[in-house]
Amino acid sequence: MIAGKIAEEQLLERAPLTIDERTLRRRFRGASVLITGAGGSLGGRMVDQMIRLEAGTVVCVDHHEASLFRLGERLRGNTRETDVRYYFADVRDTTRLIRFVDEFGVDAVFALAAYKHVPLAETNADQVVHVNVLSTLALADRALPAGVRDFVYPSTDKAVRPPSIYGATKRLVELELLRRVREDPRRRLRIARLVNVLQTAGNVVELFAHQLAEGRPLRLMDRRMTRYYITSAEATSLIAAAACLDGPRGPLMLPVGEPVPTLRLALRLGELLTGKQPEIEEVGMRPGERLHEELLYAYERLEETELAGVLEVRTERPTADAREVVRALQRAVEVGDDAEVRRLMAEAAEAAAVTA
Repeated sequence: MIAGKIAEEQLLERAPLTIDERTLRRRFRGASVLITGAGGSLGGRMVDQMIRLEAGTVVCVDHHEASLFRLGERLRGNTRETDVRYYFADVRDTTRLIRFVDEFGVDAVFALAAYKHVPLAETNADQVVHVNVLSTLALADRALPAGVRDFVYPSTDKAVRPPSIYGATKRLVELELLRRVREDPRRRLRIARLVNVLQTAGNVVELFAHQLAEGRPLRLMDRRMTRYYITSAEATSLIAAAACLDGPRGPLMLPVGEPVPTLRLALRLGELLTGKQPEIEEVGMRPGERLHEELLYAYERLEETELAGVLEVRTERPTADAREVVRALQRAVEVGDDAEVRRLMAEAAEAAAVTA
């Protein structure tokens, strides 16, 4: 619920999407899964999803103590037959994560841990690259040889022609996971390309709800801005579905409809929460943001999969090879060269739009 009053589905301008839960349950009933970033808003809902699908064991890892504590308290006595474990772990400590994989026989990893806030990423480039790119790829490289069947990575529409550090990190990981699958199609490295999830921490809806509660105007960057939106249930279902499809795969997406003007979303939320039209204040664009998001590159197309409601992104030609950029980023992060990290990320964003 948003501000304890409305469901996120009330803000959608389309019918909520559903993925056959029987298919998801067949994959995860009795399975052992590990979720990084489990204390986050989407991570917590991913835990809920696994409990609902009757997973045998859910290993919840997060570096943030309070978030992990709140998750445990919320789920206390409500985990059904699922054994839910809670561990402090930084995703940069790959050895510790693989220890959990070994101990609990994990066969699916959901790599949700990431720095996600676009303006903050612009001023913390080296740390964002360390977590979002280097640590994610290190975990992917070690998880499958350790016995994990499916490694699932949530990406974003911000990875398409990214103007931001955050979006560029997501695209780099997409490119590297896709390359690994091309080299060995048996690798089940999955990408779920999400759009804005309505009920997540720091999302524009949460910010608007706080502003309304405090009696302040709703602060829009630009009245022309549009975004694509999905619910947390749609997001977690797509992430779970990524581990249900066989064969090498491109990024997976949902048919999310038309982009929604942020102004219209703000007015709708104001009416639902206060019963009247809110005052709007235009504040200008934040660093790394753009007016409109895109779902696909020019060389990509969407095709239906055998799982109804899930689409696959196919490319007409192989995408750019990002190995050298990743190696250079590793060196730059190790020596703390923030300027070089920024230069490399700008280079990577430009290269992402070009096919090999």
